[in-house]
Amino acid sequence: MFIGVVSFSLLFKFIFFFHDPAFSAKYFLLPISSFDAFGIGAILALKPFSGRSRQSWIDKIGFLPGFLSSVLLSALAYIGGLFFLFPLLLSCLSFFIIRQAQSGFKGLFGRIVDLPVLRYLGKISYGLYVYHNFMPWIWRCITGRETANPLPITLFRNPVLNKPPVALATQVVLLVLVASASWFILEKPLNDLKNVIAGSGEAAKEKPAAGTINLS
Repeated sequence: MFIGVVSFSLLFKFIFFFHDPAFSAKYFLLPISSFDAFGIGAILALKPFSGRSRQSWIDKIGFLPGFLSSVLLSALAYIGGLFFLFPLLLSCLSFFIIRQAQSGFKGLFGRIVDLPVLRYLGKISYGLYVYHNFMPWIWRCITGRETANPLPITLFRNPVLNKPPVALATQVVLLVLVASASWFILEKPLNDLKNVIAGSGEAAKEKPAAGTINLS
């Protein structure tokens, strides 16, 4: 079923990409365009709960061959202009990384992914995902270059800040700061509520409600 979901999504994108190139940039907004990523994630989650001891053909693909193949195919799709394949191949790349992470990385790569800075970026990764699209607009407002939807927050007008490497580096730093603020002010307090709710639920189980009769 999951392979069918992936195939259906890929077929949908394949048809629209070649039928209407002008529409190709818009189909990414439709939920069906993300079904391939959802399907691959479901395949990844299926194994631990399937109860099967026999390896499937997906399990037999090692991390390094799967990782390098996904990188190579992604590069070829990008160079060849087949942009509708790029998200699918990126999901395949993530599949092999996450599957290996379940058992742990070893050696130099394991030490790299265990660096505190990467672990912290992983913790605030949802904020990085949510806010990254706003950074170019905010930076244009800060440097006084936004004309369509400006905000009165101009702080700098130095031409050096408009150079792509400087602007990109500054936006990355700004994104990390915004995502960090979101984590500590909004996300972490909301996450902590699950412990309160879980604790109150356990207490309710232990303490009978008023007016009840224990028939055990």
